[in-house]
Amino acid sequence: MSDQDATGRPGGGNTPRHPYMTGCRIHKPEFDRARDAAEAWTGHEGGLDHWALLDLLRADGVAARFGLTPRHIDYLRACFKKLCREDFEPGDCPPTVWMTKEKLATKAHVTSPRLVSAIEKDLAAAGFIYWSDTASRRRSGERSKHDGRIRWAYGVDFSPFATMAQEIENTARLVEEEQTERKGLIHEIATIRCHTRILLQAALRCERAPAEAIRPLLDQVLALPAAKGMQSADVHALRGLAEDARLFQEHALTLTEPPQTALEEPPAKETQGSDPASPEGENGAENCTPGYDFRPGSNSITHQFQEITLGAAGPPTEPPQEPQQPPAAHLRPEREAGSPSSLGRAPVSGGPPAWLILDSLSPRLSRFLPAGRPPTADEFFQAANGTRSELGISPEAWREACTALSPAWASMAVVVVTSRDDAGEIHTSAGGFFRTLTDRARLGTLNLAGSLWGVIERHEKLHVARVTGPTDGEHSVPGPDSHPRIAPSRIDRQRADQPTMTAILRTAEDPKGLALAWRDLVARYRCWPFVDEVERHYAQIRKGPQT
Repeated sequence: MSDQDATGRPGGGNTPRHPYMTGCRIHKPEFDRARDAAEAWTGHEGGLDHWALLDLLRADGVAARFGLTPRHIDYLRACFKKLCREDFEPGDCPPTVWMTKEKLATKAHVTSPRLVSAIEKDLAAAGFIYWSDTASRRRSGERSKHDGRIRWAYGVDFSPFATMAQEIENTARLVEEEQTERKGLIHEIATIRCHTRILLQAALRCERAPAEAIRPLLDQVLALPAAKGMQSADVHALRGLAEDARLFQEHALTLTEPPQTALEEPPAKETQGSDPASPEGENGAENCTPGYDFRPGSNSITHQFQEITLGAAGPPTEPPQEPQQPPAAHLRPEREAGSPSSLGRAPVSGGPPAWLILDSLSPRLSRFLPAGRPPTADEFFQAANGTRSELGISPEAWREACTALSPAWASMAVVVVTSRDDAGEIHTSAGGFFRTLTDRARLGTLNLAGSLWGVIERHEKLHVARVTGPTDGEHSVPGPDSHPRIAPSRIDRQRADQPTMTAILRTAEDPKGLALAWRDLVARYRCWPFVDEVERHYAQIRKGPQT
């Protein structure tokens, strides 16, 4: 505070007048708000934390709401160094800074005193400061040597800044809420764009809808901006883009949704409870994959996830009783909330459709599924259980997930673990990662729908194509046991995972050389290569010394 001009009380022609008189300064209408606040100043009980308000102004987007720039913030910072909290308490003199414009220009890092005058006018027009000048507009003042309070001062009055404290806090809160909403809208638009694009491209590849209907919608989805292109967009524009993206997503789901019958029977209740950790097959089980004409029942994967809550839940206390007579069929309500028709698109709400999940399964899991038709929930559960043993997930962890959560959830968790293990993203163990998913599901922090979309995205990157029906050239694909078995699901390119290579090496002429070629590809790709890639790499290694 010693840098301020510690001048004596001016005399002669500089005799001070009323403390709120501006000397010979010409008052302008845009300064009315600041002048009225300065004249009505009575002080803040307990003072004012002006540095906290300055931090709010420095937050992203807050200063711009008042028409301020970083240059104005630097000016306020230089002036606030000459003020203290007690200056804003009730007293005879308002909080005032009487440094000359030349010193302010140096401390605020501006080029000239003229620029300081322009900055002060902008702040006065925004209602942050006013002036209390002498007749000659000379800035001067004095502090008490006993308590440090301002005895008298003429210069830049910051009492209007104190009256705007509440407005600054409200504006900062509003900007923070808009920034949070803006980040959420950007994430939502980018996510919908990515997922809808994958869905439409898969539907176009699998011919689930006419190409002339899919391609225009795909072009509209691709026209949505990417996440980097929306960083500077206004929140109002993002709201419109998010609404368009939701419409595109709904249209894509409707376009690729399998046809369903107009009549739908309510799901039949089970005759007796069963151990979720070791389910038994059911006769006449219903299909769990959309794309086929089936009625959703208790054996449907989609129906199982309608009742699931991703949190700790114990097994049913007593099994439901078989009804005396099944109720008659009734008309299905149109997309009512919680109905099977509204959730039948995806096993998990917000996740990919069931047909897309099955199309993107890892060959390690899909080879346990039947060919030519969609699997039942029991068949899918048994396939997940078989894959679980190959991944190294212990029976205790599997039983714990099935009992504490649900068998359907455990099956989908195996799908996620298998996909990430194929991509080389699990650096510890698959069993530990499976337990981590279970713990996160209990706590309610697991986004299973997002994990399933990750399965779809990894499949798109790996380009693993599946053919639903066997061909005339069907060949045996080695399984985890010592005997070759016919692949239950015809796969265009088989993944050379650990069980598959173990079976292949048992009958290979040069198992050591083939194993070295396989390990070289695994270390290079950090994921399971394809069998044909291993054979080509092995052939190149053998040709190397000859050339």
